[in-house]
Amino acid sequence: DPKTKLFYCLGNHDSHNGSNAQLYIDSLSGKNKQYYNRFYGDDLDKEALVKGNRQVKINGYSFLALEADCDDNGYKWLESTLNSIVKENPQQTIFVFHHYAPASLAFASAGQNKKLRTVLEKFPQVIVFSGHTHSQIDFDNAMMQSDKGFISMTCGSANNLNDGRIITTSGGSPLNAPFCDMKGYYQGLAVSVGEG
Repeated sequence: DPKTKLFYCLGNHDSHNGSNAQLYIDSLSGKNKQYYNRFYGDDLDKEALVKGNRQVKINGYSFLALEADCDDNGYKWLESTLNSIVKENPQQTIFVFHHYAPASLAFASAGQNKKLRTVLEKFPQVIVFSGHTHSQIDFDNAMMQSDKGFISMTCGSANNLNDGRIITTSGGSPLNAPFCDMKGYYQGLAVSVGEG
């Protein structure tokens, strides 16, 4: 439905330190910015948007996206934004999207992010969604809770499931399927947010 608004997070192939964020804004906005509202109309921080960092509110919930290869300013923006949200509503769940998983939580060792974990440890009300690993998500450790309270969710891969292996904290174990079958194996999350 062309009226459905979309919210996305830039990955590691999309930009570095927000270098291509404006390109995405321009290309997805279309001629004369005709689609700008569909992709960016609800962004609350237009200055952060041009660096690939995003903040929207949907049905009263805050959704943040942090550009994959952001510099220290990106983490400062994330922490400052989270502080503002928590000050307004300390008990509200906050959804954060980042291409890399917070360190020592998701089951994949590749692409973990220590700086992200350091920030999120201050905010137990956060649920963070991440990708990068191309690993399967139908394992218990695809969803983990940190000792500080925030929850980490590993999202599925749209394609190219990691060369026929399941990547785990112990290094990986063979998957009983040939690589050619795994390349067409898709997984993802459908998440519903409601009163619980």
